[in-house]
Amino acid sequence: MTSLPSADLTAAVDSGRLMRHVEEFAKRIKLSGSVEELASFQYLQVQLDGIGYATRLILHDAYISLPVSARLEMAGLEPHCITH
Repeated sequence: MTSLPSADLTAAVDSGRLMRHVEEFAKRIKLSGSVEELASFQYLQVQLDGIGYATRLILHDAYISLPVSARLEMAGLEPHCITH
């Protein structure tokens, strides 16, 4: 493996392609086990397969946590909090 100076690495980035990937992933909220998560995986799989990686999707039962709301009460106070 060769290492390039950071300026060379930066110059090698295709900013248009990078933005297309970012836009694709930003289209959906990807909660675990959702159709949206699967669609994002399938997009990524096509991209990786296209550059020579061998990918596969493994489906299995799993315990997942989906954020809904959070509440914290401490010594009579309720500070603002988030789920994750």
